[in-house]
Amino acid sequence: MTDIRIGDLRREDFKRAIDFAIEGMHFKELVGGGPLLRLYGTYFWYLELLYATQAIAAYADGRFVGALLASYAGEPRVFKSAPMSAFVAAFGFVEKAVDPSARDYYQANDRMLSELEAVVKPDGELRFLAAEPGGSVKGVGTALLEELARRERGKLTYLYTDSGCTYQFYEKRGFELVGQEEVAVGSGKDRKPLTCFLFAKVL
Repeated sequence: MTDIRIGDLRREDFKRAIDFAIEGMHFKELVGGGPLLRLYGTYFWYLELLYATQAIAAYADGRFVGALLASYAGEPRVFKSAPMSAFVAAFGFVEKAVDPSARDYYQANDRMLSELEAVVKPDGELRFLAAEPGGSVKGVGTALLEELARRERGKLTYLYTDSGCTYQFYEKRGFELVGQEEVAVGSGKDRKPLTCFLFAKVL
């Protein structure tokens, strides 16, 4: 079994992390292929990265094999970048203008979180978790979650996911389903049903 080393995320890992997100989160099903796919993956990564107060990476034999981003109240953000912020703002504006279903998706997430916050106030959010798709190294996601739990033990942490992702991974690791909404993504005849989920757990 290959040893997994956990450390802080490096800027030189960003490109591979975007690749992990594009493939592992099935973005091609949402936006198709070509340059738009890479742009969307970059937008998604930068959006999550800019909020991160924890940016954790996994390495095996010196190779980057996974990343976790999380955001907690009262902690400083790890990466700050005016160009990244400008890119996210511009792409997000265009996305919502050309794809009304994107607004439906975000609004569904907002409603689920509001319902949770009416009962209990979470401490933070797990914003991104991805391992090398098809990689031979097993246990990357679990190792990253364990490191987050070590750093943020006792904190109520929530995450958004959907039926297009491997949400069962979180169920098997003790996260509880606390919200669920049905939406449709895409436009015209290409609209597809999607179930949005909100999970939470005290680490």
